[in-house]
Amino acid sequence: MSGFLGNPIAEGIYNEIGVLYTSIFLIPMRIIMWSVGTTYFVTNAEIDKKKVLKNVLTHPCLVAIYLGIFCMLTQIHLPKVITETVRYIGNCNSALTMFTVGTILADVKLSTIFNRDTTLFSILRLAILPALAFGLGSILQLDSTSLGISVLMTGMPAGATAAIFAARYNSDAPFATKCVVMTTLVSMLTLPVWCYLVG
Repeated sequence: MSGFLGNPIAEGIYNEIGVLYTSIFLIPMRIIMWSVGTTYFVTNAEIDKKKVLKNVLTHPCLVAIYLGIFCMLTQIHLPKVITETVRYIGNCNSALTMFTVGTILADVKLSTIFNRDTTLFSILRLAILPALAFGLGSILQLDSTSLGISVLMTGMPAGATAAIFAARYNSDAPFATKCVVMTTLVSMLTLPVWCYLVG
């Protein structure tokens, strides 16, 4: 959810510089997610390194970052029709993702969402990992924006792409969806705490 939920939160706290820092912070995650990450969902997957490299370098998320950095460095202003179209499409992403997760969740009993595994995953995802990011960032003496973005992006709920990948590759989509829902619900409590600590 760092991309879907993280960008608006980063923009709300740190303005446009927060969105830039978030985009840069998420580059390694996107590279791993669209390369090695997909192999976790496929049994006995053989990794073609050239194909993985091509997929990573040409993935739309990363191409958008390349173009954004290029426009920022060259101070090129794109026509309004392009920027508005991209903004409108971007505004649809969260809704479409949640719709996909909701369709998977329709087959899951709500009483099964709250269990030992999803609780432990939520503690790891929403408390332990951001605490480690906070500690490491403090040791490295990161500036307040870098530290805040690192902690907040690390403390985001599980990405809806986990459920989408699981459904696409016939893995345990209901469990992935439970983790997404559980961490999203619990993050309503944890994110304000992290925002207060780093804001």
